[in-house]
Amino acid sequence: MKNIMIKSAIATAILASSTVATTTVFAAAHAKADKSVTVYGRLRMAVICQDDAAGDNECALENRSSRFGIKASSAISDGLTAFGKYEFGTQPDEGFLGSTSGTNRLGYVGLKGGFGEVSIGTRWSPLYTHTMSPIDWPNAFGATSQPGGIGYQSDFRNSDTINYGNKFGAAKVDVQLQMDDSTGEQIDEVSIGASFKAGSVNIGVGYQDNEAADDSVIAVMVNSTFGPVFVGGTISSSDAKDSLMLAANYSIGGGKGINLTYGMDDADGSDNTPTSIGLEYVHTLGGGFKWFAGFVSNDADVAGQDSTDQYGAGMRYDF
Repeated sequence: MKNIMIKSAIATAILASSTVATTTVFAAAHAKADKSVTVYGRLRMAVICQDDAAGDNECALENRSSRFGIKASSAISDGLTAFGKYEFGTQPDEGFLGSTSGTNRLGYVGLKGGFGEVSIGTRWSPLYTHTMSPIDWPNAFGATSQPGGIGYQSDFRNSDTINYGNKFGAAKVDVQLQMDDSTGEQIDEVSIGASFKAGSVNIGVGYQDNEAADDSVIAVMVNSTFGPVFVGGTISSSDAKDSLMLAANYSIGGGKGINLTYGMDDADGSDNTPTSIGLEYVHTLGGGFKWFAGFVSNDADVAGQDSTDQYGAGMRYDF
């Protein structure tokens, strides 16, 4: 009788443990199904040679905006999702983080649902997202990768921000408020951007008002694709200058393509009109890997000062 009771107790304990384990595994699997975590990154480096105004020439291995990040999202309830991202710049040419602790590129947390999405932290500026990013194709030569910032006016990323984004019909709209106490005002910068499609043409508009710089920028972007050719342009105007950026991409086929960019600034009260032209060849091999080569030439349009040229080649791997 005693042995029967002992065996029954052991069987009951095993059954209970099995039930708890099964429930735990099911709950963990259910939670995992509702949560998505992605680790991603980009390694991009190039050997860049530069001829400057003094006639000097030097070459060096340069990091070209390599990065590492984690993004995640979790379903809270039907129609409501929590999300977040943390991304920082890396310097693979000097070790994983380089000689410093790296640069915080993006970092935010938020909620999204039928109302759109709301987030706080460091995010891309709507001005860049809607009016510059769609034509910012080059890897190292031209567009925003060029030295001197000729042809565009953008904050790229902003920290200490409150963000709201939503779709209204065919239009995607983003609003960003920066509150970093740099001006003594409650809101230090306002940035608004919107994108929509009109037939085969994509249109983006953006506005930014910076209290700290006492300056505002308005920009319009238009782009379209004609067979293997992509063309686009952005016009931006601030209190200080007017800028123009033109970009084109020709897909040769087989993962090969050519990027061409042209930038121009017309500063108020100045007779100088700096220009920049960039040409880049890109060859995608697949698996997230591509290599590129090209050059960019900036002309400061200053008497007695030659243009500053950069040229070279590099590799990029996305994962």
